Amino acid sequence: MLGSVEKIRRFGLALCVAGGLVATANASAETKMVKAMPSATTQYSFTALPDDPFISNPSNYDNTPTSINNSNIIVGSENGQSYILVQPDYYAPITNSTGFITATGLSNGAAPIVTGSLLDFGVHAGFVRTNGTLFVVVYPGTTISTSLSSVNANGIAVGSYIDSAKVSHALRYNNTDGTIRTLSISHPGLSGSAALGINDHDVIVGSVSITAGNNSSHTYGFFGSGDSFTIVTFADTIYSSIEFNGINNKGIAVGSAVSNGVTHGLLYDTTTNMAHILDAPLISSGTTITGINDTGAIVGFYPVSNGKGGNNTVGFVAYP
Repeated sequence: MLGSVEKIRRFGLALCVAGGLVATANASAETKMVKAMPSATTQYSFTALPDDPFISNPSNYDNTPTSINNSNIIVGSENGQSYILVQPDYYAPITNSTGFITATGLSNGAAPIVTGSLLDFGVHAGFVRTNGTLFVVVYPGTTISTSLSSVNANGIAVGSYIDSAKVSHALRYNNTDGTIRTLSISHPGLSGSAALGINDHDVIVGSVSITAGNNSSHTYGFFGSGDSFTIVTFADTIYSSIEFNGINNKGIAVGSAVSNGVTHGLLYDTTTNMAHILDAPLISSGTTITGINDTGAIVGFYPVSNGKGGNNTVGFVAYP
């Protein structure tokens, strides 16, 4: 059943700490500079997602889809309610009896695995949900929170944890044997990292924060696997930050790039080092791409005015 949690299995300690080996991957990241190519908007057909019928007050919705698999099933949340959307409009809620839950990752396969974060008896934890069982995961040691952003068909999830010094660290978690490790991505000035996407070949993408000599901090994307990672920056100085949110099995990463305070959708080919800016048509307030499947279908969101001095978030799916 997609709409309920049948069983919770906790690892190790009462605080839901993941069991198994905790290892650190000693990775020395190289840096690639990429030039943004002209917009690819004309190659995609964008459709705004319908309202989730399970939420209240849909007229003021904030719909944030975060992943799409090869069956075109979408996972995300709207007004704090997590969902699985079987297109075109069948929503199945994802719930947790112990507290707040946010679903962010969805695997390929006949029985998709879901990942995300939840509040479990006061603990900010990550979770993996497979075959009706919810596995609650907290990184061992003194941590403030753990989240799992994405999962592949092999049950390998990635995410991040925040330590007692309030520093974010990218992590990799194996739901089969319960092992968890930090992805230690080395780079001068690196002050934080988060793994946000993984494909079925175990290629991981995410973001790193790097502090320059003038104490200014910038966000850049990264990709890699095993102990080898590459940090991606723009050669164009108009882009102040990059973030990769997802990657498909063809090596195409998606995310966002910020220029003059406006967020633009981003497609990046990890094999050719080519990038394209991809914005939703007629939207000048910003576009963020959060997921991509092997056919190139993408999901994401953009803000629109709510007429009250603020914005609502419109989720979209787009097909090439």
